[in-house]
Amino acid sequence: MQASSALPDLEPTTPRNSRFTRLTLTLAGVIFTLATLIAGATVWLCLTEPVAVADAVGRGEWAATAKVVFALLLSGFEQIVRYL
Repeated sequence: MQASSALPDLEPTTPRNSRFTRLTLTLAGVIFTLATLIAGATVWLCLTEPVAVADAVGRGEWAATAKVVFALLLSGFEQIVRYL
């Protein structure tokens, strides 16, 4: 009598599956990092320029707000590069 296993038979990980998994996790990490940076820059902008943000949002000018957020991110990146 053979003992039945509760676990299904799994295929061994092939190099293709491993490469796909690494690519997926790397892409998810990059997306998460970018989303975190944009959210942080938006909060920083709301704290440092609340009137300008309120005016832009009130008028529906999302492009101007996005431009300032990306300029803030670029400035931070430039400062990091100068430091290194």
